[in-house]
Amino acid sequence: MTKKSELDEVTNIRTLKEIDLWEISLVTFPALDSARITDVKATVPFQDLPLAARDKTWKKREANKRLRSWAGASDGPNAKYRKAFIWYDKEKAEDFGSYKLQIADVLDGKLTAIPRAIFAAAAVMQGARGGIDVPESDRKGIKRHLERYYSKMQKEFDDSGLVPPWKKSNSFSGALASMKDLVETERDFETFLRDAGWSRREAEMIVAKGYRLVLRQREPATLLVESIHKMTQSLQS
Repeated sequence: MTKKSELDEVTNIRTLKEIDLWEISLVTFPALDSARITDVKATVPFQDLPLAARDKTWKKREANKRLRSWAGASDGPNAKYRKAFIWYDKEKAEDFGSYKLQIADVLDGKLTAIPRAIFAAAAVMQGARGGIDVPESDRKGIKRHLERYYSKMQKEFDDSGLVPPWKKSNSFSGALASMKDLVETERDFETFLRDAGWSRREAEMIVAKGYRLVLRQREPATLLVESIHKMTQSLQS
């Protein structure tokens, strides 16, 4: 039953804004010949998975192998496999390559969300590593999904600084407060930067110029922000 709708008098297209949906089925021959489904959203419903430790490493290829074994998806994706992702192409649901933004691994036989994977997915949504090719209509749903995990991490790790990059004026600055607990080597530092949305070139430059200053001397976070801003400004000049 339609509760709210709008009719475009120019195109004669009626948009249903609010409905009570009792039943829906996809059929070959619709009762109304002009009825067509033109867009199918494929954001995976929020799973509210338990969180791994904040410093748990994230290696996507190895995690995906464990996921396929756990889900019994060696021959192709299935519903269990899908739970580890945020988005997939419903029209090609049988292809592994159609599943994007994996945020979970299998730990002790249980599907678990990995904070570093969540950071990486959020960075990709901001264009890091080439970004992601998903319908514009799905982007809001993907971000809402990620925001719920950020909220969960804030509470579990007692850190209000864990905020999605699109909700910060400077996505990296807000993440600096937690960096010291996650970074021990130059490689860790570069991975952290890439997950926070910096390009490979930017990350390499910051590591080369700032690693020893930042970590070996334990520079205060406020000075760290200033030093990194100075480094990256030269990249834009």
